[in-house]
Amino acid sequence: MIDEKRIADFFADLVSIDSPSLEEREMADTLKVKFAEIGVTLTEDHTQEQTGSNAGNLFAVMHPVSNTDIENDLYWAGQTLDASKVNVGTSGHGSILAAGQSITLKNVKVADSVRAAAQDIMIDHAQISNNITVAAQNISLGNDVSANGVYASARTLSISGSYQGGLLVGETVSFDGAVEGDLNIQAQQINIGKNAQVKGQLVLPEGVTVNVADGAQVPNVTYSAPINTAQPTLFDDIISIVYACMAHIVLVGLFFVIIRKQLVSASIMARKRLGMMLLAGLVVFLVAPLACLLLIFPLITIPVVVLMVLVMLIIALFSIPFAGSALGMMLFKDRMNPVLAAVIGTLILTICAYLPILSIITVIFCIVFTAGYLWMSYWDIHKTRRQERIAAQQAAMAGAVPPPPFGNASSAEAPVDVPPAPTGNPVSNVPPESYVAPPAPGTPEGPGPNDPVPQQPANGDQTAGSGDSQDAMK
Repeated sequence: MIDEKRIADFFADLVSIDSPSLEEREMADTLKVKFAEIGVTLTEDHTQEQTGSNAGNLFAVMHPVSNTDIENDLYWAGQTLDASKVNVGTSGHGSILAAGQSITLKNVKVADSVRAAAQDIMIDHAQISNNITVAAQNISLGNDVSANGVYASARTLSISGSYQGGLLVGETVSFDGAVEGDLNIQAQQINIGKNAQVKGQLVLPEGVTVNVADGAQVPNVTYSAPINTAQPTLFDDIISIVYACMAHIVLVGLFFVIIRKQLVSASIMARKRLGMMLLAGLVVFLVAPLACLLLIFPLITIPVVVLMVLVMLIIALFSIPFAGSALGMMLFKDRMNPVLAAVIGTLILTICAYLPILSIITVIFCIVFTAGYLWMSYWDIHKTRRQERIAAQQAAMAGAVPPPPFGNASSAEAPVDVPPAPTGNPVSNVPPESYVAPPAPGTPEGPGPNDPVPQQPANGDQTAGSGDSQDAMK
């Protein structure tokens, strides 16, 4: 169980440390101590010489765990775990939780349980107070292993040691240990060694090969129904396809209710940029697992890895109905209803996913298609927002003129300077029709015959005096 109080206390200890920027020394030292308690060594680089900080960057490096006491739990993930002479749970509570390629535990003592998953698991000279729960390709438990219960699943199991009870599942199981209670073995081939002792019920599958050596003490043997290893018939395949089609049709209906806009967008994008979508999806399909492997080693990025794995699982789960709906709408857009087109496209891909040769190709294509659409959509949104920011910055730097009223483009021109109102004798009370220009300076009688004639108003209206000017020109 998760010790919520211990987690809260750990968080309170960290947040109580005053660690402003460039002054993280105390935090770095505290993290080194905390990680050392769970068997993880933190190394520090020398970037403080360039940054001006009093602490460098911390990196988690897992070395072989040996000759150490761990107060609580040991969490481990990586390629190879080699733990020897380790006491986990010195506080009274503590388990080993590990995942990787190879896990080896020797001369270990665990206050609670061991839970592990790997390709190869080997445990020897171990005292486990609670249960051993392991899954791997090959599992080996030595003679000096003791636990309350053993629950193991692998292709090949070799189990010795002493337990209160257990369940062993695999292709080949070799048991040569001691069990105080019941032991259930489900395998295609079972080997019971000469040192085997089962005081309770030994449950074996009926009809499988069981080799019992001389000296084995297994008085109470019962047989259960055999493991169903028969190949699925054609009828079974058809039933599976029908169930899958029904489930995908339901998902298509939900898609049209929840993400109809995205389906339409995916169909349009597939019609215009299908090649780019598949290329982007292929890059995501290849890079995402590698990114998860690289990010899992710095422990602080484990939440990011978990989020990425969840996203990939969601894409894989819904890729067939999503890709089928988008492609169906693209192919049958002008021929039928969009919903019906989406259903037909989904049914075609679902059936192809169950065909022997096309199954892998279809599944990979749907995953790549869905991942490509998600990435291209994100990129388009990012590019659009970037262009809008650039346009806004350019407009702000250029001092953009407000838009003209009523949509008149001519009003966007530079404003014309208006001359100030005259300060002489006002003529505002004189009607426009009877207005006569005052005589020019030095000519008391008005303009002479050689003086320029006033211009005709643009609107064609005749004003007082304009007729005289035209007669003079004639």
